[in-house]
Amino acid sequence: MVYSEATVVLALDSFSEFAICNSSFHSEWAWKYCSTMGGVGLRYSPSDCFENFPFPKIENTEAEKLEQIGKNYHQKRQALMQNYQIGLTELYNLFHQPHFRLLSDYEMGLEDKIFEKKYGKNLLKVRKTQGIYYKDLAAAVIELRVLHSQMDKIVLEAYAWQIRLNALKQNLPQALPKLRLQTSNSCFRLSYWEGKKK
Repeated sequence: MVYSEATVVLALDSFSEFAICNSSFHSEWAWKYCSTMGGVGLRYSPSDCFENFPFPKIENTEAEKLEQIGKNYHQKRQALMQNYQIGLTELYNLFHQPHFRLLSDYEMGLEDKIFEKKYGKNLLKVRKTQGIYYKDLAAAVIELRVLHSQMDKIVLEAYAWQIRLNALKQNLPQALPKLRLQTSNSCFRLSYWEGKKK
């Protein structure tokens, strides 16, 4: 296999670094500071995104929690990909697909054209795949989403940011656009604000 020159490999020392780099916070940072490929995909640049990312100064207790959640997330994601024979791109397409959830027997029994119109071609393909049961795959992806949310909370705690956590309760992706990184005296703080962007 020949890899693209745009392939980026991060040689990380620990699962805590893995957790931080796979968190929603690093993802938002990457979308803000890296270039995009025609607005469709991200072109991850280590010099623009990784080297400039404000990693938290981690204490021992936080390091243990980050290490454990990072390891759990990595193992769960790897097992999911192996069990269902899907790659990272397909997995994260399903992960971010709002309609990808446990469906009722009625929804599963819809004719292909109606199912595709309601849920899209990608989910129709998953439903029709031989040997893969939609409900099992949906349950596994939902478990990964829950684990990702837990990982985000632990990463947030590692930064010790002053933030209204209730704003992040269940809908972290919707709350993220309202978060901004502020710098002062070489310290980073994520703050929640309501109102217009400056």
